[in-house]
Amino acid sequence: VMLGASRGRIARLLVTENLILTLAAAIMGLALAALGLRLAVALLPDLPRIQNAALDWRAVAFAVSAAIVSGFLVSLSPVAALASGAARSIRSDARRAGTGRGTNAVRGALVVAEFALALPLLTGAGLLLNSFLRLQQVDPGFDPSGVVAVGVSLPKARYPGQPEVQRFWRQAEQRIAEMPGVSAGGLASEIPPDRSGNYDNFNLIDHPVATGQSEPTAPWYYVTSGYFAALGIKVLDGRVFIAADSTNPVVVVSRSWASRFFPNEQAVGRQLVQGGCYDCAHTTIVGVVADVKNLGLAGSSEAVYGPIVQNGGRSMQLVVRSTAGTAATLRTVREGLHALDSELPQEESTLGERFHDSLSDPRRWTGMLSAFAGVGVVLAALGIFGLMSYVVRQRRREIGVRLALGAQPRSVSRLIVVRGMRYAAAGTAIGLVATLVLANRIKTLLFEVTPTDGVTITVVMALLLSVAFLACWLPGRRAGRIRPLEAISTE
Repeated sequence: VMLGASRGRIARLLVTENLILTLAAAIMGLALAALGLRLAVALLPDLPRIQNAALDWRAVAFAVSAAIVSGFLVSLSPVAALASGAARSIRSDARRAGTGRGTNAVRGALVVAEFALALPLLTGAGLLLNSFLRLQQVDPGFDPSGVVAVGVSLPKARYPGQPEVQRFWRQAEQRIAEMPGVSAGGLASEIPPDRSGNYDNFNLIDHPVATGQSEPTAPWYYVTSGYFAALGIKVLDGRVFIAADSTNPVVVVSRSWASRFFPNEQAVGRQLVQGGCYDCAHTTIVGVVADVKNLGLAGSSEAVYGPIVQNGGRSMQLVVRSTAGTAATLRTVREGLHALDSELPQEESTLGERFHDSLSDPRRWTGMLSAFAGVGVVLAALGIFGLMSYVVRQRRREIGVRLALGAQPRSVSRLIVVRGMRYAAAGTAIGLVATLVLANRIKTLLFEVTPTDGVTITVVMALLLSVAFLACWLPGRRAGRIRPLEAISTE
């Protein structure tokens, strides 16, 4: 202005400079997004529809538009200062254009907003991580090491009726049990972790539901007695299935089921009506076994087991425990089934892999939200670091005068740190309110952790404020090392 330039021209220069910076940042962000998308496709192949993911032109247009809007917004403060005549105050011994209280207030508000947004993300990541760690510590109810499963489906063309189906299953179980290295083997309609669960309704003879009320339901599995031995499921009371059970309707229940429907009572010997068939013979409970996480580590342990001979389907899982190693066991089972029917398709898996895969969704959500939270924390730290570094440069002469008059470097550093921590504390307080308001949104993703878990929120807040302290301490340390004579003379 002092050299003859109009305020409009300087305003256009400021806006153009900010637009160039924000558009450059948008281009870098889109490049990182493309790279991140390629990494996600490579590292998360099981994510639904991940192979079809791509940078949509609408997302690119939104990013560019947001960059343009941001460029104009960050230009408002210096342009407003210029329009108010602040540029006329430029002196030869001070470079303070656009650095008034209003400008600093805007910068401080942006830093507060960054911390306010970072805390909910970091809290969500912390809650999911806490939940994921708890899930990993859940006991599935058996030792999955050394247990393999082979799924087999019998075609109706070669196995038209139940006699043929039952004959094949008996032969398959006997053949596998006799193979070297196999310690136990059995059949099951579903194996853990079974996500869907084959539920059936029932009514207890001793404690029937009231008229007009719906009957209780429970996950219902059809197995052979060898299944319990293969998984190492302990029999707590009564027995498992025997040959005589082919004509008598019986079931074995889990401990959780027995504790729920017969608390402080013995479940063995009690009877129930299955599937609403009141004209059928009553089903007798002959045994209680230890709990197994059939529905996944986060699911209920309640289960009812019926004998395959009473309701064996065409699709079953052959479960085998062996000391010969996974590959050798699968090869043995494959050869045994091939000897019975060489055309049967087989689906092989291990129980350990199935439980590991069951944690893929919690692991995925934890990783994704942690990545977003990490970016938010880094941006907040960079924002407060940049602001306090700018404050130190802006007040360099004042700091030099303070030091020349006897102020201790430690007190000067403390002044910068305290100012920065005020912004961080204000943003964290706002973020805490937002966290408490939005906490229930991820309630369905948590396991044994409440959305407002005090320990997790406290740890997250401490971590965020620690990062803020470090980001403020660095420019504060630089301020304490300013040489008074140099600062005064250069200003």
